[in-house]
Amino acid sequence: MIILEKDRHERGDSPFFEAHKFYNNWLLDKEFNNESTNFISLGDWFHSSYPTPEEIDEEMRFLSNSKMKFFLLAGNHDWSGVLKQYSILSFRNLSNVEIICEPCVKTIEGKTFAFLPHYKNFKVMKELYTSLSEEFINADYVCYHFEDETQHGIDISYLKGKRFGGHIHTQCKNYELPMPITSRYDERGLDNGIYNLTEDKIISVSKLIDYYDIEYGEEIPVGLAMFPIINIKNAPSKSLAQEKYKDNYIHEIYVVNKKKEKITDKTDEKKISIIDFFNNYIHDRDDLEKTSITRLKNYVRSKEWE
Repeated sequence: MIILEKDRHERGDSPFFEAHKFYNNWLLDKEFNNESTNFISLGDWFHSSYPTPEEIDEEMRFLSNSKMKFFLLAGNHDWSGVLKQYSILSFRNLSNVEIICEPCVKTIEGKTFAFLPHYKNFKVMKELYTSLSEEFINADYVCYHFEDETQHGIDISYLKGKRFGGHIHTQCKNYELPMPITSRYDERGLDNGIYNLTEDKIISVSKLIDYYDIEYGEEIPVGLAMFPIINIKNAPSKSLAQEKYKDNYIHEIYVVNKKKEKITDKTDEKKISIIDFFNNYIHDRDDLEKTSITRLKNYVRSKEWE
């Protein structure tokens, strides 16, 4: 059996780390976890190009305990421009893992696969992938991690094989595979899964993470993803929203805009300077981060001396 997995994005912050651990255990318990299964990752195994020791330990645990053969294609998140190396090289000494950081063609279960990793230099990558040899052109399948011509990227339309693209998370032409785990807000509501190429079918993965929009004051609906992440709308303040929903994973808090209220309150009072107006405005914005408040205050002070 050949299984394909789109961008995994293993990450150490909650609830993503817990979701990935659950997912890894689910894979280890599946019947297809055996020596005859080839598992192809389409890139971005890690979310960060410099994963934490805990992230590496968890993925090392999974790979070491799995009976499958892995082909890990390098993605853009796997390359560290600072360290000048790929994070997935952490697994280079595992006997059941093959790291693919350079373009190559491999034969797996009698089929040829052209592997095109995300290259560290885009100009070099474009020149390389627009003039590949006959071996790549005639491969049965093309596994790659970059934007192709359908995304206004590198034109690889001359390659004859069926394409499986990573890098683009939402499903579209050449990037039809689902994400194994929801990794960001624009993937909300989409099904998760991995692809059984041998039988041409999606293997569904339980909805471990998803994003939900709620109005401040609403209860969290039941029957959602195992780890729901919420956006809170029309909150009276950031601090009140954090306290009310402190037992939940919060993505964003949208505070009711007080600007209109402040202008209305001042209509019957004596006129104030624009500098004083903005100082009052900053004082009222309890939803702002401290760094944003500091920048605004410094800017207002600079205008006082002009």
